[in-house]
Amino acid sequence: MNKIELFKRAGFAKNQAAIYLDLLKNGRSTISDISKRTRIHRPVLYRLIPELKKEGLITSSPLGKRVVFEAGAIEQLSAVYQKAQGEFV
Repeated sequence: MNKIELFKRAGFAKNQAAIYLDLLKNGRSTISDISKRTRIHRPVLYRLIPELKKEGLITSSPLGKRVVFEAGAIEQLSAVYQKAQGEFV
């Protein structure tokens, strides 16, 4: 099973998985950077990122006039996955 499938099983969309995995691989990034690498349009990112932040998978911090995003701890992903599995039982 690939990483995208794990995200789907945890209740996340393919694009949400792509965002998280991109941040995990590349570290702190702006919306523009994420958009260029994942080829997800910026308006879609602005809609999806708050959902990932709500789950604790992504954090944000100001960097001058910009906001940078960073993947949260991988343990949080495990907790979200276990929570989703518990809802299906």
